[in-house]
Amino acid sequence: MSERHEEWMAKYGRVYENAEEKQKRFKIFKKNIKMIESFNAAGDKPFNVSVNKFADLTHEEFKKFYPGSTPPLHQILSNVSFLNYESTTAVSDSLDWRVRNGVTLVREQGPNCGSCWSFSALAAVESSYLLKYGDPYDLSEQQLMECDYTDHNRACNMGYMTEAYDYIIANGGVTTEQNYPYVAGRQYCDRIKAAQPVAQLAYYQLVPPNSEAALIQAVNMAPVSVGLSGDETFFHHYTGGIITAQHCNPTFNHAALLIGYDTDPSGQDYW
Repeated sequence: MSERHEEWMAKYGRVYENAEEKQKRFKIFKKNIKMIESFNAAGDKPFNVSVNKFADLTHEEFKKFYPGSTPPLHQILSNVSFLNYESTTAVSDSLDWRVRNGVTLVREQGPNCGSCWSFSALAAVESSYLLKYGDPYDLSEQQLMECDYTDHNRACNMGYMTEAYDYIIANGGVTTEQNYPYVAGRQYCDRIKAAQPVAQLAYYQLVPPNSEAALIQAVNMAPVSVGLSGDETFFHHYTGGIITAQHCNPTFNHAALLIGYDTDPSGQDYW
């Protein structure tokens, strides 16, 4: 197991401060390996877990990558319209915007920074621009983290995609990643860079809650910014397959981009 840990360290560039820290992480690594192998050997879930770059973290440490629980969304929304999905066109039996050239590159938010809200919000804007104009913009999450700093959007410590959109509208747009690069932390708002937008937003709409039909209609138009709960232990080591959580926390602590849906050979629907 020690050799396996060394190989893992080399693969992910993991360097420890001292021998004590290395021994501590090795014990966590062994415990996680045992859990992963036991989970996959059982074979009773439609998804898999595997050794990844988080293998020397406890689940509590891993959860720190996320901003933490957020207050109910309705508490901060005002004058935001809902998608009238009943008036939209017919939908596909399955959908994957990756094969329709509707998504930009996947990006890494980095450790110890709960900035997923900014990545999710801008991923949806990038997709909309790509679908409408054919331009694959890489927009600045850092601008949102530093210039959209409010009571609800706190850079690395949680945030809402809706407030990010409010900021983009009020600011007249958002600039590029190249112009205002990501640093996984908050310093100060560079107003000169923020005043150089390349992508604008006229309005946004919410998907009606608790309606799969509405979400299917919405994602048929374009990829959708969504919140989700990452509390379950399997999230730590998830590799692939269809997640079927037994307990789903209604308070989201992570954000992502919904890019489609399908049904597997057994008849299980999935996003």
